[in-house]
Amino acid sequence: NNALMQGRIEAAVAYLEKAVDIQPTSANLVGNLGYVLMLKGDREQAAAYLQEALRLDPGNSQARESLTRLLEMRPGLKTDSAAALTQETPSSVIREDGK
Repeated sequence: NNALMQGRIEAAVAYLEKAVDIQPTSANLVGNLGYVLMLKGDREQAAAYLQEALRLDPGNSQARESLTRLLEMRPGLKTDSAAALTQETPSSVIREDGK
C-alpha cells in the first residue's frame, strides 16, 4: 500500500512540475507542487515552492496552511521568510542556525 501511494506521489510530482513549467506564475500549481513534495518527504523543496506560491499570491490560504504544517513537522527547517509567510513573529520561528 505504501509503495502504491509513493508511486502516485511520484506521478503527481512529475505532473505538477510540468504544469509549473508551463504556468510558473500560477500560485495554485506552485502551491500544489509544494504540498505534494511535502507528502513525499522532500521538505526543503516543499518549503521553497510553498514560499513561492505565497510570493505569487499572499492570500493563498492553502499554501500558508501547508507551510505552517511543514514548519510544525520540522521546526528547524530553514525558510527565507517563514515568519512573514506564516504570520508569526520572527522570534517564534526556529532555525537550525539558531538565528
